[in-house]
Order: sequence, then C-alpha cells, then structure tokens
Amino acid sequence: MSYTFLRQVILIALAIVMLFTYISPKFKELQAQQDEIAKYKEVVGNAQLLNSSLATLLNKFNSLSQVKLQTLNRFLPDTIDDVAVSQDIETLAVNQRMQLSSLVIVPVEATDTTEPAQIIQYNEDPNLTGDMTTDTMTGSQDAATLLKQLTPHDFKVTVSGSYTDFVAFLEALERNIYPLRVQSLSLEPEMSDAGWTGSYAYTLNVRTYAYTYQQ
Repeated sequence: MSYTFLRQVILIALAIVMLFTYISPKFKELQAQQDEIAKYKEVVGNAQLLNSSLATLLNKFNSLSQVKLQTLNRFLPDTIDDVAVSQDIETLAVNQRMQLSSLVIVPVEATDTTEPAQIIQYNEDPNLTGDMTTDTMTGSQDAATLLKQLTPHDFKVTVSGSYTDFVAFLEALERNIYPLRVQSLSLEPEMSDAGWTGSYAYTLNVRTYAYTYQQ
C-alpha cells in the first residue's frame, strides 16, 4: 500500500516537474508563435489593402486624359521655370495696362517658407497709401501636409498704373492656370510737379509653387 502511494507521489512530482520545465515553456512558445502569426496576418491584410488603394489610384490616374494630365502638371509642376513665370507675370501686367518697372526673381534660400498663406484685403480709398493689411488663412491638416511638399518661388514685382487697372491685374493673377499668390503688397501715389498723377506705384511679392512628392 505504501509502495503504491509512493509511486503515485513520484508520478505526480514528475508531472509537476514536466509541467513547469517543458509543457509551460512550450505553451508560452506556442502562444508567442500565434501572436506572431496574428501580426503577420495583420501586416498581410494591411499590405493587401494598400495594394488595393494603390491600384484604385493608379486606375484613376490612367483614366485621366492627356489634356488633364498636362493641365495638372502645369498647375503644380515638379520644377519651376523662373524665366517663364517672369514672362507670364509681365504679360499679365501689360495686358491690364500696367507699366512694369522691375521684376526680380527672389532666391529660394531667401524665401520664408514657414509663414502661413495670406489673403490680401483691398481698400478702395483712392488716397490710400502704405501697406495693405493681411489676414492669416487657416487650413486643414491635409493642407498643412500639402504645404510641406510645396517649394515656393518668389518674384518681387513693381508696377504702376491706376487703381482700377491694378485690381484687374490682381484678378488676372488669380485666374492664372497655375497659382500666383500675392504674399505682400505696398503702394505709393505717383506724384508730379502738378500733384498726384492719379496713378500708384505698386510693389508686390508674388509666389508660385513646385510640388515635391514625399512619402
């Protein structure tokens, strides 16, 4: 009787030893492997979802006509031809009967890319002089992300003419096929010996952008 009891105790002890030295570590190892498998399946699922999204975007891109692609590339090109932009600004000024005094390409290194976009507020007082006021334009997170992918190119433009013609010039800048944003603007009345000529000299900083894709 005592021998049978001793044998049972030994078997129970062996079972406990096997549980803690072999079965438990193996169970934990299997659990870890299952966790890895679950993570792998999640990664595979996300990759399949990404591939599906990329395929959808690629199909949309391929469905665009050549004319639309050319328009999109001109609206936000990956590089900017500063000379061509200068010529476009000059043409817009001349078409609105503005006299172009100077047009200077501002180096990118000297451009402050951290300031927010601004909206010019126009005051129709013909006796206005000095700097026009600006309001900060707030945007969404997507807009902020987009701005980080835009390389600004600035042009300092000085023109002269009547207030009415200058407003038409600003409207022409706004209607341009690619963005031409007025970042700052100042004006001074043009004077002669007889007094005010009825025209102003306007100095404005015009900005356009090149788009740089960032993953």
